[in-house]
Amino acid sequence: NFTAAENEMKTALHYVPNHLNAHFNLGIVYLSEGNIQESNIWFKRTVALDPGSEVGKRAQQLLTQHNSQSTKQE
Repeated sequence: NFTAAENEMKTALHYVPNHLNAHFNLGIVYLSEGNIQESNIWFKRTVALDPGSEVGKRAQQLLTQHNSQSTKQE
């Protein structure tokens, strides 16, 4: 249930605004819904919070992957 997952992550961010996994997971939720633009926003926020962490590196990989795919489609 994407809506429930989105609400859970946003609740976590309400209490812990810099929660790295909540930012990343929101990106995953939006990506799973097919909303690439919104997912990229959350992945960029994840990278900005901690680019050297495993989660930050994974978010950067996903950003790079989606940007290269959208370039190919244009």
